Amino acid sequence: MARMRVGAFKHREPDADDRGDHDADEPGKRTKESVNYSKGNAKEHCGICKHFQPPWGCEKVAGHIVPAYWCRLFAKAGLSPVTKHLRGVNYGPNISALMKKK
Repeated sequence: MARMRVGAFKHREPDADDRGDHDADEPGKRTKESVNYSKGNAKEHCGICKHFQPPWGCEKVAGHIVPAYWCRLFAKAGLSPVTKHLRGVNYGPNISALMKKK
């Protein structure tokens, strides 16, 4: 049985041709190479960026965008309107106690 070296199966980011679409040719968007598109981390990744367009797009970078990746144009998204609204709702005097019990 042949031995495989550690890391032999690395994730390969798909490009537009792999999926049969041509969104990598989007005018006005930057290439992945020009923005250092690479694997992100827990605090900075495309899935929480304000430029991310679910499920696989970005308003600044062309091509298929993986939410776990990152680029140098990263800008953390602000709170959604729903989250802002819920922070201002008065749930009553006992909500703080309930939240601390978790």
